[in-house]
Amino acid sequence: MILDEYLGEKPIIIYDTREKKSFVVRHLKNFEEIVAVERTLEIADYLVQTEKGTIAVERKRASDFLSSIVDGRLTNQLENLQEYEDRRLILEGCIFPNLREKACYSLSRLGKSLRKSQAKAQLRVVWATKYNLHPHVLASVFEKLQEARITIIPTGSAYDTAELLRYWATSGKKGEYIAIRKKQKLSKINEQLFLLAGLPGINTKRAEALLNHFGSPIKAFEAFLTYNPKKFPVKGIGEKTVKEIRKILSKEVEKEE
Repeated sequence: MILDEYLGEKPIIIYDTREKKSFVVRHLKNFEEIVAVERTLEIADYLVQTEKGTIAVERKRASDFLSSIVDGRLTNQLENLQEYEDRRLILEGCIFPNLREKACYSLSRLGKSLRKSQAKAQLRVVWATKYNLHPHVLASVFEKLQEARITIIPTGSAYDTAELLRYWATSGKKGEYIAIRKKQKLSKINEQLFLLAGLPGINTKRAEALLNHFGSPIKAFEAFLTYNPKKFPVKGIGEKTVKEIRKILSKEVEKEE
């Protein structure tokens, strides 16, 4: 897609409408070397115009990353990124797994002030949040990111994220165009594979093997709940993996009072 009204010497960074109130966008608008443009994006939070093509960027704060694993949003978002050849995930903040507690913690901090006069004197506020997410599930998610060839880049704050986007846009010559793509509807089989591959320890090949043998995801789920290591028909899925899957399938969500 060519944005005629923004054609010029400066590279373009498109941000999704949902990001317009974020500190990342506020910082981007302060950079004179680039043009920040708001659009409603079906895929990614940011699109960066570069000499080699369009970079699709999903931005996740550490807390949002963990919560999106728990509620299942991350799986769909990362699947949609496959529409772009250059796909990247910016992970803002830090994540600390705790095997003893069988949980993960997100660590976040405030970034650089928008006002130069306050930037040096600004206090660095840091806070941690606990998520009931087993570290093994987190490891499985990172494996899936690697399989999907999604590059993970950590940043410390919203300012660092904005600076990284600016760096990508201004490195090299200005690109000729920027691509805005839409979600592709999945076939029923792909939806089933996608559902199974979202389980911890289950990659695409194992999801295919499960679907080929059991015929449907619900029958595969039933097999996990009644797992017998001597009779389980799909190779490569051991007791530890099934234990983690059963926790996810049987755990009840705590209701807020």
